[in-house]
This record gives sequence, C-alpha cells and structure tokens, in this order.
Amino acid sequence: MSNYSFNAEIPKLMNMIIHNFYSSKDIFIRELISNASDAIDKVKYESLNKPAYLESNTDFNIKISTNKELRTLTIEDSGIGMTQDDLINCLGTIAKSGTEEFVKNMMASTSEKASMIGQFGVGFYSAFLVADRVQVFSKHPESEKVLMWESDAVSGYTIAETELDDLKRGSKIVLYIKEDQTEYLEYTRITEIVKKHSGFTSYPIYLLKKTKVSRPKSKPESIETETNTETKSESIETETETKPESIETETKPESIETETKPESIETETKPETETKDDVVIDSDSDIEVEQETKPPTPSVPEVEMEEVEELIYDKLNNESLWMKSPADVQPEEYAEFYKSISSDYDTYQKVKHFRAEGNVEFSSILFIPKHAPNDMFEKKNDRSNIKLYVKRVLITENCPNLYPEYFSFVKGVVDCPDLPLNASRELLQQSKITKQITKTLIKKTIELFNEIAENETEYTQFYENFSKNIKLAIHEDKLNKDKLMELLRFPTSKSESKQISLDQYIESMKEGQAGIYYINSDSMTSASSSPFVEKLIANDYAVIYMTDAIDEYLMQNTKEYKTKQFINVANDDLKLESTPDAETDKSNEEICTKLKEVLGTKVDKVVISKKLVSQPAIVSSATGISANMERIMKAQTLGNDTMLKYMSGQKVLEINPEHKLIKKLSEQSYDAEYVNLVYEMGLLAGGYHLENMNEFLSKVYNKL
Repeated sequence: MSNYSFNAEIPKLMNMIIHNFYSSKDIFIRELISNASDAIDKVKYESLNKPAYLESNTDFNIKISTNKELRTLTIEDSGIGMTQDDLINCLGTIAKSGTEEFVKNMMASTSEKASMIGQFGVGFYSAFLVADRVQVFSKHPESEKVLMWESDAVSGYTIAETELDDLKRGSKIVLYIKEDQTEYLEYTRITEIVKKHSGFTSYPIYLLKKTKVSRPKSKPESIETETNTETKSESIETETETKPESIETETKPESIETETKPESIETETKPETETKDDVVIDSDSDIEVEQETKPPTPSVPEVEMEEVEELIYDKLNNESLWMKSPADVQPEEYAEFYKSISSDYDTYQKVKHFRAEGNVEFSSILFIPKHAPNDMFEKKNDRSNIKLYVKRVLITENCPNLYPEYFSFVKGVVDCPDLPLNASRELLQQSKITKQITKTLIKKTIELFNEIAENETEYTQFYENFSKNIKLAIHEDKLNKDKLMELLRFPTSKSESKQISLDQYIESMKEGQAGIYYINSDSMTSASSSPFVEKLIANDYAVIYMTDAIDEYLMQNTKEYKTKQFINVANDDLKLESTPDAETDKSNEEICTKLKEVLGTKVDKVVISKKLVSQPAIVSSATGISANMERIMKAQTLGNDTMLKYMSGQKVLEINPEHKLIKKLSEQSYDAEYVNLVYEMGLLAGGYHLENMNEFLSKVYNKL
C-alpha cells in the first residue's frame, strides 16, 4: 500500500470546493452519474482501436445500490476504469479532469465533437457533501488487479490493490454517508434526484430496491418427497387402467380385447383413425370400439402463497426525446413527455421539435399548453417553464436570461453542448451563445404561434388563453414587434362576434381612410355604445374595440402598423369630414368661448365635436393619460394615486351644437350650475370618474 498526502493548503481548498461550489447537496448524484456516463463514452471510443477492451463486459449501464446498515451508497459503472496513474492524476489532483484531457486528445486526432460534460475536474468531490469517507474501486481493461482509492477529504488518500471486489471493468464508488444525511439512502429520494437531474442520461441507470412478490410457500423436503411419490404412483396406476393391452397392439387387430358388447361393433370404411367423443375408430381393423371411461384427471393440490421481499434493479431514466428526429417520435411520446416536464393534468395544444444548426447548435422541444396557468403573471424567482440541459444532464430549471418572461406559459427543454457554465455547472454565464439561443428560441416560438393560427378554431382557443402574453411581448420586444403584431386579433364595430387581424382590417378599410381607428374601453358594451364612435359608425367606418387593460400600454408604444397610423377616436383631434357651416358658424364659436369662461381651469379648451351624434357633450384628453388608463391605474391595489395628478393632461370639452341641451345654454344665459352639469355629463360620457356623484345627482334632480 502506498500513502499520499495533499499539498499544503489543499484541505482548505477542498473544503471550499465541497461547501461553496454547490447550492444543493442533491447535485452530488448528478455529478457522479455524469462521470460514470463519461467513463462509458471513453471505453466505447477506445474500443474502436482496441476491441479487447469490451471483451470482459459489453453491457453499458450505471447501477446504484444502498446499504442502510452500513450507511453506504454505491454507484457502479461499466466504463473505462482507472489505472493507478489515473487515480493519482484525476482523483488526487484537484480540478484536473480526465474527461477534459481525453476530449483534447480526441479533438486533436479527429474532427469529432466531444459530447461529455465532466470537464471541470471538481465534480467528483461533491461526494463529500454527504459522505465523510469515499472509496473508489476501479479496474482498467489493461490492469490485472482492482485498485481501491480511499479518502476522507482531509488527511489525504490511499491507493491499494484489493481482492475484495470482482469488477470486470469500470469503477464502483462507495460513499459512507454522514449520520445527518441518511435521506440519501432512501429509494424514493434517490429516484427523485436521478429523474430530475439525470433522467435522460444516455445509458440506463438502475437502482437496486426491495420489492414484495408472491411465490408458492416452501414445504419441508420430506413432505415434498412423499407427495411426489404418491403422485407418481397414482400416475402409473392411472396409465395402467387407461391403456388396455388391446389398445397398445393396434397393428394386430386379431388380438384386440374389449369389454364392450358385441352389438356395439360396427364396420367402418374410413381409411384413417379418428376420435369422436368416446369412440375409437381403427382403420386397420375396420372396427369401432366404444370405451367405457376416460383417464381420470389427477387432483391438483391447492398451493399456498406467501409474500417475500426480493431485490430487483429498477430503471430510473428514459430516452432523451429531443435528441431523436421529429419523424421518429409518436404523438403519445410527446404527450407523455409533456406531462413529465409540466405536471399538467391535460395534454398540450401544439408542439415544436427542432434542432438549431449554425454558429450555435442545440436541440429543443417547445409545448403550448391547452390552458393558461393560474399563476402565469405572478412574479417568480424560480420559474421552471424551460429546462436547460447540457449533453442530456439537467443544469437548471430556471433560465431567466435564456427565455423571456412574457412567454412563460411555453413549456419545453433546451439541450446545448456548448453552453458556458460555472464550475458547479449550476449557473449559466452570459455570453454570445446565450444570446443566440434566446434569439432562436423566440423566433421558433413565434413560428409555433403562426402554425396554430393556420387553424382558426385552434387559434381562437390559443388567443383566448395567451393574448395578453403576445401584447406584453409587443410592448417589450422591439426586434420582433412587427411579427408579433400579425398575431393580434380584435373585435370591431363591424364584427363584434368575431375577432379579426390587423391585416384583415387594413384590407377592408374604406378608400381614403386616414388610419386604423380604435377605442380603449373596459368592455365591449361600453366600447360599442361610446359617443366617441357614433359618427364613425354612422359613416360606415370600422372601429377596433380594445377591451383588455394591457391594450392601453400596448397602444402607448405602438403608433403604426405596416405604414397605417393608429388613431384613437377618444382624442379631440379626430379628423372627419364636416359641413362648412358647422365649421364657420360664429354662434358655435361664441358658445365655446362662453363655456370656457364659466369652466375656467377645469378644461384646456372647448371645441365643436366632429364625433357626437346623440350626446350633447363629451370630455376627452389630447395629452396625458386617457379616461380608461386613469380607471386602470386607480384600480391597482398598490397604485399611487398622487401620480395621477402629474400624469393627467388637460381635458377638452367637445360639444354637439345640434343637441337641444346645448341650444338651451344661451337661453339659460350660460348659468354656471347648468354649464357644470353639462361638463359633468361630458365627463361621464368620456369614461371619467366623478369625485362627488351625489352632488351631480342633486343637480340633475333640480333640473328635472
């Protein structure tokens, strides 16, 4: 046995690696399984030039077992194994990775891409997160003996030959679990961790577990012998009774003896022997013989069953679906995989399975759920909609920098072998690769939306669930804004029961129409009955009804679509054709001037409306927030109402000079109470909130 010691200060470095590199102790299983998978990759690669490497074992797998009495967890692989030099260089030298060195050599000699994850050289030491002592039994194909490496991560390590293990090839890691970490000896805990982090590893992962099975209850040997003797005796006796001598000598018809009556004998002309019920027909003797009895069926004794515990290997991982060609994947496989990553009770609506190639290569599967998640817009620090894998090993379920939050309802996986990770392989570092993946994922997601849009029924369901996400994406993603706007659907004054796209709206626009007319409101009813749209509808213009609160934010940053300007009909500068008399009538100008004098600073100006038909007046805002936006801000639970004073613009009173109430203003000599009543009626018509509703009602009652 040879003894070795770590270099000076190495124990401190080991302590830092063990306790500071990893955020969760669960990671140690992932690291050791990844190393085992790499070891199998190596032996398969080496066997191309040295076929003898596989002679001892061609079964490539990873096996896990536990012993609660000894408090040990064992992970065994059928990989390349390690020589004594490997044990010293890879396990005794901190941060030296055998995989990394192997990959460099392979890349130097071939043009193949490496597909191994263990390239940091510190993953093995994560075992000491849960173990106070670790043994590694290993046998290289070129070694005659099994070597044992052992360490407690403090006092160094030892390497010795051993006869205690019968490894044919590969490595077996035995972890002596700490007293406070015995949860990692439970089958359910190990299964949970393996399925989460290594559930799609290339090679089968088996866990040795106890299970109860039913089997016949064993009997004492003497009783079994007696029973067998009786059975054999009964069998012989039965055979003697059922096989008369006459039957055994079928070739000699004259020797046939029978107990049947002579009159039962009949002549047969059939050339072959047949059996019908209890009648035997012999073609040679042309005699039909009727037998009295059939051979008795031996009685089967009732078997008593018992439940016993057996040790079996249970497979924990599955095939990585995203690495397969989409043509080779069945719909039921996608459905099963979707449920495994989403925990959704229902299946998905649409799936996109693709492999990106070019500067960055990665595989991905994206799913659109059938239902919107209840917590879709809740702020979370641990979103798990996109799971990030590197070479089939889960890195993280939370990828805020990899996929935008406005598409948080999309579920899926991304597997990229080239991602830059930190030493613990738990964090994704910012790089050009990350940005390229994000760009491609967004592009493919929009393509997926468009594929759904090809079916109107499917898209109606999709849009009902996720229209707010699309609008939020338009608000935040300037690069893909135009493509996302193609996905918008709105009801209009001409199609209230059916939502149409902006392209369809533009196709149906009247000749000479100034732009895309729209109105924001809190409901379809209030939008369609708003005084702002009366004249437009009367002149056969289509007005888009925007009834989602997010539409207000959307339109603040969206001014046009495909060169067509958006026109908010609630603004006072709506340009519509009007009669020259209405524009030049001096009496109307006088009314506006008088009303402004009475209202003072309540309004910025009073104008003749180009929109009103049935209403006497309406209040709009040329600048600042609209009435609908003001309502939304006041409805926010944690909103700050003081900000409204600074955000609200000056109000504009638009009047309809043809209405009888406006004509009465001059008759009332522009009475202040009457004028304020008209103004407050205009506020309500414009969607604004009255601070003192009771006072307003009193004015109305007084005028009735």
